[in-house]
Amino acid sequence: MGGSQLTGRQHLKALMLATTVVLLLAACGADATPTPIPPAPTPTTVEVQATPTTAPTLTLEATPTEAVTATVGRIAGGPRCAGIALSSIQIDTMGLPYPWQPNCLEATPYDRSQPPGPKGLPQHLQINFGNVDPANVKPNDPIIYIIPVAEYKKLWDDSSDPAVSNSLDKLSMMLKDKPEPIPTSGMPVLPYERVPGRNDLSVQGKYLEVESGTGVRFVGRFAQSPVPVTNDNPQLFYIYQGYTPDNKYLVSFFYPVSTEALPMAATVNEAERAQVDSDPTAYMQSKAQQLNALSDSDWSPPLSQLDAVIKSLQFGD
Repeated sequence: MGGSQLTGRQHLKALMLATTVVLLLAACGADATPTPIPPAPTPTTVEVQATPTTAPTLTLEATPTEAVTATVGRIAGGPRCAGIALSSIQIDTMGLPYPWQPNCLEATPYDRSQPPGPKGLPQHLQINFGNVDPANVKPNDPIIYIIPVAEYKKLWDDSSDPAVSNSLDKLSMMLKDKPEPIPTSGMPVLPYERVPGRNDLSVQGKYLEVESGTGVRFVGRFAQSPVPVTNDNPQLFYIYQGYTPDNKYLVSFFYPVSTEALPMAATVNEAERAQVDSDPTAYMQSKAQQLNALSDSDWSPPLSQLDAVIKSLQFGD
């Protein structure tokens, strides 16, 4: 009987314990109810969507950057002359019948020992037409010089010869003031390597704005003494003298030209020779008036064609 009561109590305790456990489990279950709503899927989805957007942007930005770097590297790392990258030189010859090539010429010292007068150039660029090897260039061949101004002045000033500085200053003043009409003689022309005498004739003068800066062009010649104006003796040249916008370089272009309005030297008549001898000043004035009346197309090649060539010249330092 007593054992039966003890068992009943144990059963009661067990029942109470079971009930407590059930209540505790129920309480725990109530606390855990939010768990099935996971916060993770939202950021996971955002990360997956963001990946393809970011990757293409990086790829597109990298490609042009690499291309620009390569281009700049080729220009900056290539051969340079007087501070100018040879690979930066561009020119359109507008159909002229010559190949062309830029060449770097090393400095030559100031030298006044040889006629017709002093010479000397710093390191500079030449664009040679026809004879693209500077060693084979003849006095009448077409040529463009690109000469550093400060070094050019210093070379001559250090030899106590102000001729180059004077010519450069005269050109600077002319391009600043732009006098009209342009003088028919005595134009400033450099380098002296291409000036075998005095500029006694300057016609068809015109100021030009070009890719490489500002300058003046004209048809002119150089003579040691009064002689008839002909196509070939002395040779007539289209001449351009100008500066880059920063005045750092002188650009000088020489191209032989001719016109049917003038004879060849071998065919000049005696009356014209007598006129030169009797009054050379009046003779040159009449020739300048005659030649200034011609149009661009009366010259061979047309002056406008040569204007287009020098206008197209580009280079970088």
